[in-house]
Amino acid sequence: LGYGYRSAVFTANVNLYRSTYKDRSVNPKAVPNQDGSFSYANLSGVNELHQGVEVDAAYHPFKDITVKGMLSVGDWYYSSNAGPVTVSSDIVGSKPQTINELFLKGMKVGDAAQTTAYLGVDANVLPKLKLGVDANYYGNYYAYFNYQAITTAGLHSWEVPNYYLFNVNAVYRFKVAGLETSLIGNVYNVLDNRYISDAYDPNALGDPAKLTGGTSGVFYGFGRTYSVGVK
Repeated sequence: LGYGYRSAVFTANVNLYRSTYKDRSVNPKAVPNQDGSFSYANLSGVNELHQGVEVDAAYHPFKDITVKGMLSVGDWYYSSNAGPVTVSSDIVGSKPQTINELFLKGMKVGDAAQTTAYLGVDANVLPKLKLGVDANYYGNYYAYFNYQAITTAGLHSWEVPNYYLFNVNAVYRFKVAGLETSLIGNVYNVLDNRYISDAYDPNALGDPAKLTGGTSGVFYGFGRTYSVGVK
């Protein structure tokens, strides 16, 4: 369900969504064990519900200035339990094991931020020079977990701390041999924020203190970085 608005200086779109993913199959993924071996789970019958609202807009208060924004608020979770699941190991001679039921119902879908927002401003400060700045927000982000560990009800993976990133960019236009050319420069994460971009909570304990060592862990995002290109 969506609605759009257009005028000479302002545009906006609003979308509501509710999507059901039924009987999904999860491709076997190597899961490291404490003894150094790996196990693989063949899982089917996974049901998910994704719902939320998305809004984007652009405003031109002056000819050479554009203000852009976006907000996406989602609620994604597993809508039922799943199973049975067959778990095999790379240990020579080991036999596959069967887990009758995985208690996924009500757990949040991990590995992606369910709430995101963006606000940016672009300005043509000179006839051939455009400057821009933008802020990005990421929240409601749950760690990835090991499906085969969800053998009891009430588990939930760890929620990664929300974070903001600020970027700036510049575009200078000129001609080379009569061809339109742009020199593009970007500075990402200008404030050099330290943030967690991904996390793995194998047993869905929801406790950051238990994400150290072994097979658990987090991945930090990049600090301040730069790029320059010609187009």
